[in-house]
Amino acid sequence: MQESFITSNDLIRCISKCVHECANQFDTLLSTLAGCSSDTMTTNVVNNIADFAELWFPLYIDLLLDLPIVAPGQEERRFVEQCRRHFIHNPGALELIKEFEENYTPYGAIYYYSCDGFVYRLVNRALRRQAMDGILDFRFLLFDIRNQLQSAHEHFLDSNTKIGMLKTFFRGQRMSCNELTELQKKHRDGTLITTNSYFSTSESIDVARIFAGKPAKEIVSILFEITAEIKHPEIQQRKPFARISQYSQFGIAEREVLFSIGSFFKIDKIYEESPSFWIIKLTFVDEDDEKQDVIRDFRTLRTCSSEAKIIKIGHLLANNAHQGILRAKKFYELITSSNFSETLKIACTAGLGWLAFKERNGILAIEQQQTALRLYEQLPKDESESLTLLYNTSYNCIGASFRLMKKYRHALKYYRKAEELLLKIPIDKYAMYDGYRNITSINIASIQKLLGEVDQAWDTYKKILAYEMSSSTRFHGHTYLTIAQAGLLEAKILHDEDETERCSQNWKAFLDISLTNLSSSYRRSIISGVLLIGFEYMDNEQRRTMAIDYFQKVINISRR
Repeated sequence: MQESFITSNDLIRCISKCVHECANQFDTLLSTLAGCSSDTMTTNVVNNIADFAELWFPLYIDLLLDLPIVAPGQEERRFVEQCRRHFIHNPGALELIKEFEENYTPYGAIYYYSCDGFVYRLVNRALRRQAMDGILDFRFLLFDIRNQLQSAHEHFLDSNTKIGMLKTFFRGQRMSCNELTELQKKHRDGTLITTNSYFSTSESIDVARIFAGKPAKEIVSILFEITAEIKHPEIQQRKPFARISQYSQFGIAEREVLFSIGSFFKIDKIYEESPSFWIIKLTFVDEDDEKQDVIRDFRTLRTCSSEAKIIKIGHLLANNAHQGILRAKKFYELITSSNFSETLKIACTAGLGWLAFKERNGILAIEQQQTALRLYEQLPKDESESLTLLYNTSYNCIGASFRLMKKYRHALKYYRKAEELLLKIPIDKYAMYDGYRNITSINIASIQKLLGEVDQAWDTYKKILAYEMSSSTRFHGHTYLTIAQAGLLEAKILHDEDETERCSQNWKAFLDISLTNLSSSYRRSIISGVLLIGFEYMDNEQRRTMAIDYFQKVINISRR
């Protein structure tokens, strides 16, 4: 450091910043906290159009916070054991670990997190690297920090802070040019980001500017300006933020305000204030904010049972370009080997079945689901709601696997089993992203169309509109398209000309029969579905004539 300081507080802040930077740069990791990804970005960009796969990590944290701690003290002991194993040749660290073991209480979670010790460094690194196994080892700490933040948030109001007031908080940090470029590329009106770790801010812009530091090669200084609305203290937020001076090692010197892990922020503006010093203006977005598409999408994901959440996380990991099926399998192995309920572990078996299906291994998928079905029989009947969901997903997966193998009658048999459960799965944006794999009725209609039973397929679709999508027309066109095109994509992938022709004939027959049933109940979905098909095939020489023919039919219908 080659700076002069007017007060001792300025010196303390600067030393604190340097310690944080050195700790993050040079500290070694716990084996379980090392993570599988080299990504150490501060923020995880979530597009406005919401690729659901990007939401796997917030959903994983949500799952960990929803599951009860079944053996108090056991998780703390495991965390301490992991720390000792890693720092076995570091006497100084072992002393700190011993002190933590002897003195830690839930009321000291934020204190230990704020210290420049092994807890802060290892926890933050594991969170930023999204190391699932390492994070599971300190789940107790996530619980305790959340509870402390919720308690502290209730006391946010003072003479200068009123309900509904917008407060601005500041965060200074250094950021790689690559990360800044990534934020700039994806930044547009309404873009949301979610933090991978806790987001430490200050009520003092001067403190934040000190932490922003000086730019270096391929490194820029960043000042975040975060606007957040102060809610009524009795409203318990899932992602609370609060002043933590009373808990922190640094007391009131930094005027610190801590935002929860996985908090959502809207990017308002990014600009360069001076060479290599950038301002990023953010707005904190509460999870109850229905105006934001991504927030609605995330609520769709998390508003379900823990069993469903486990299966969703595996599916999102498998679809994530940076994670993949191998990481999804490791996630299921992690949950299965942990001290969770048998119901959750069996949900992992069902999830593994879906992964086998995704790898187009229908036989293995069926074997996994049959194993899951046998295990369901051993569960207590008081798990009835969770059991119904698990039976539903297993039957649907077996049906999908038989369909993959072109054993359509077998597929229909298992889809009928799922139908008998009378479990209503909402047809929403996630269901569409999921390929409607758990929407039994859509799969039954698709199988009927594949079998050439187009009259029955059309009748099934009419029931779907009447009973499952009566409150909204949002997905009418897409579900119609899904049924109409059933089998075509699979046939093209396999370059099966005979199967492609057979599917095309059934497809045309389904379109024709639907165009003779243009009552007001179905008119909009049919027209939108036919238009989608027409536009899709306008550039296909073999099907262009048919596309034009159906465009003409839509024009004639519209003139009636």
